[in-house]
Amino acid sequence: MAQFDVYPNPSKTSRAYYPYLVDIQSSLLTDLATRIVIPLGNRAAFGGNVMQGLTPEITFNGQGCCC
Repeated sequence: MAQFDVYPNPSKTSRAYYPYLVDIQSSLLTDLATRIVIPLGNRAAFGGNVMQGLTPEITFNGQGCCC
């Protein structure tokens, strides 16, 4: 995994709301057996209830996503 790469969410439980995960862990910490990720939420699943100014919106793979 590389920093800022985007991956499909492997969790069947949360995939509908958070279809992707962004790896934010620095390559300086490659020896750790864990990763730090940010879920990319499916914009439509939030029904317009995102926190303005706190939840950035992006387009990824043609979908509106919230971080």
